[in-house]
Amino acid sequence: MPAGKSKLETIRKLFIFFKIYIKAVADTLKDEGATRAAALAFYAFFSLCPLFLIFFSVLGFVFNSTDLETNAQRFLSELFPGSKGFIERSIAHTVELRRSTGIIGGAILLWTAIYFFTALEEAINKAWKVSSERHFIRKKFLSILVMFFVGIVLLVSVSFMSFIYLIYSHALAILPEWMNKLFLLRRLIYPLITLSSAAILFGSFYRFLPNREVKLSDIIPGTVITTAIWGIILYIFTLYLNSYSEYATIFGSVGTLIGLLTWIYISCLVVIIGAEFTYEYKRTRESQFTTKRILEKKIQEKS
Repeated sequence: MPAGKSKLETIRKLFIFFKIYIKAVADTLKDEGATRAAALAFYAFFSLCPLFLIFFSVLGFVFNSTDLETNAQRFLSELFPGSKGFIERSIAHTVELRRSTGIIGGAILLWTAIYFFTALEEAINKAWKVSSERHFIRKKFLSILVMFFVGIVLLVSVSFMSFIYLIYSHALAILPEWMNKLFLLRRLIYPLITLSSAAILFGSFYRFLPNREVKLSDIIPGTVITTAIWGIILYIFTLYLNSYSEYATIFGSVGTLIGLLTWIYISCLVVIIGAEFTYEYKRTRESQFTTKRILEKKIQEKS
């Protein structure tokens, strides 16, 4: 294919993606996606403290590593911009209480997580225009499985981040000083780990939560675009919180919590829009394929 036609084809595909995404945003508003995102943010917000409790209890029991806990704080700060102080205080309090309140934290996390993933499942099924009426036990079991999968992804991400940090620390002591500049790439690796973790989570939501058969090829474009948009918004939101402090002045001592809750709401809304996009992309592709088959059949009949 000539270079000119290749560029035109690329532009055409980008325009189609843009058009589908605009329709996905419109459908999200039509399907009360903003309200559903608020409900998800509510459950997610109240899941954070018990999530920290379980997460760091597992880290302390399995690894018993201070460096790993430090990297976990860094990773969570990447996921939740503007809430570093809140996360550090919550984690410090969690580490002190993890032995005595592990069971309580687990019960609270289980309760809030089940409601969160149930609400997320309903929102995604609404985007896919299908009923979310699964059997009660199956629905709750699926929520628990997704919750454990999220925990495993977070644990693997933190472990990988700690591994990179360990290599970096040893390399600084061995390599010549002029080569240390090469390891500035470490600043890029941490955001990449964050985005990769987000992509895995988004993809798993779009793949397993809809109450219908969804192929892997159906969710890849939606996952990539949702992750990219989420990453861009994450960067802008972090830049805003680091550059402007009016929100803290307006809301006072609860400014950090307001910022955290706002970010969780934005993330939930982006995930719901991504689900709408995934559905619209699959429907558009199937429609184009059907039209192509009809045209080919007509051409064969004429010939």
